[in-house]
Amino acid sequence: MRNWSIKIGIKQLIECVFLLIVIGIMWAFGADVWMILSVAMIMLLIFMCLKNINANAFFFFFLISFFIYLMSGDIAELLFDKKYYIQFGKEAVVHTHICLFVSLVSIWIGYIFTSSKKHMTRFETIGESRMTPTMVDKVKSASKYIYYIAYIILLANTVDTVRFVAVNGYVAYYTSFDPILPSIIIEVGEFAPIALCVFLATFPSKKESSFIIKSYILYAFLTLFIGSRGGLIYNIIFILCYCFYRNYTDRGHTVWISKRIITVLVLAVPFLLSFLFLYEYIRTGREVEFESFGETIVDFFVNIGASSKVIKYGYEYAEEIPKWRFYSLGETLNYFKYGTLFNLFDLSSIPSRHSVEFATQSHSLDALISYLSMKNQYLSGHGTGSSFIAALYADFGYVGVSIGSVIYGWLFKKLSYLNSKNWLSSSIKLYMFMPLLEAPRSSYDGFVASIVNVNYVMIMLFIYLFASTLRTKNNGTCRNIERN
Repeated sequence: MRNWSIKIGIKQLIECVFLLIVIGIMWAFGADVWMILSVAMIMLLIFMCLKNINANAFFFFFLISFFIYLMSGDIAELLFDKKYYIQFGKEAVVHTHICLFVSLVSIWIGYIFTSSKKHMTRFETIGESRMTPTMVDKVKSASKYIYYIAYIILLANTVDTVRFVAVNGYVAYYTSFDPILPSIIIEVGEFAPIALCVFLATFPSKKESSFIIKSYILYAFLTLFIGSRGGLIYNIIFILCYCFYRNYTDRGHTVWISKRIITVLVLAVPFLLSFLFLYEYIRTGREVEFESFGETIVDFFVNIGASSKVIKYGYEYAEEIPKWRFYSLGETLNYFKYGTLFNLFDLSSIPSRHSVEFATQSHSLDALISYLSMKNQYLSGHGTGSSFIAALYADFGYVGVSIGSVIYGWLFKKLSYLNSKNWLSSSIKLYMFMPLLEAPRSSYDGFVASIVNVNYVMIMLFIYLFASTLRTKNNGTCRNIERN
């Protein structure tokens, strides 16, 4: 016990020293107090997650996403004197740093004050499952079958897209791609990620899930050839988080991701960052500008970390942003306002996403900001992107940033308590994780819009009804619980 206490004490001392060094460097380079506080806050949250990375994997990777997209750009500009092509006034920059600090503190409050609920692991439920047929086993089988069918279609459409991009280029994909498969068939392929989340929510064994996970990783890598860096990174992170979490729930019975693999992944990060920056040139056909390995990594952070520009634009254009448009619920409201299902008798009334009408009348803050800041480019198909913080501030100011971030903290704590018996709740949480991970550079309500739509409800209902028709071994057909 004494040795354990000494180890904890040394670890905390190292964390404190490292934190003070970083704060000292930031202060020496002239960072404002809000930026210093934001950096200190996110470091403390990351240290908290690292105490049990397996249990906190979902929250940890969200913090990494938060740092990369909203903070790294300003830090890289400050430390390495690298400038993004757009510069903002001091007031807008300080406002952004205040928003970051308020958001991080509020996320922390939501996370630590959410009551802990005991999760149910696969090893706690498998005993009773062997004796009595359970709905969980049926759902596992049903979701697996549906995943395979949907995946084949998803893979075929992805290969078709890769072929088109290889011939016509990345930019042409967004303006003139005409898929071979009918749109209704392509829609079925989009059910694969939903079925995957349902399958994983039933806590399958590592042996059961190995092929499915590998097939999804293959799809993730194929999206890179379309030009989608995010499609690769987000999907790989999703799989990593799940494997970390199963390390936690399986309590040493099964190692889903080993320390050796984690070490390799950590060592590969600098090379991955360099590749992702250079890939931006490759996919757009521009001449690659390579100075040095270190310069490439710095340039990566300066560019990809510029997502905070949306928060800055939101401050500068505050007087031109309509009030009570509820941009923080933009994806959900736009779905009901402009969705095909809700405009069946007047499809011509649905405006193009890159039109004046959509920018000024929709609930999309990124469309409005893009229109206000780069009108001609927006109308020709470009955009600034978004950020959940910018949307919350546009609707409700700093109070909105705080309350909305507390909800995020609550959601991530809930993600830390999945259980196989409540497969519906767990599958919803898993499917909501992707838009939450993207939120620093996307909408606030993506996690709501992902499940509050007809397609999601229909596929979940179909999985349940299909599972209800399956019979287990005890009822006359084959049922097998695999062990590692």
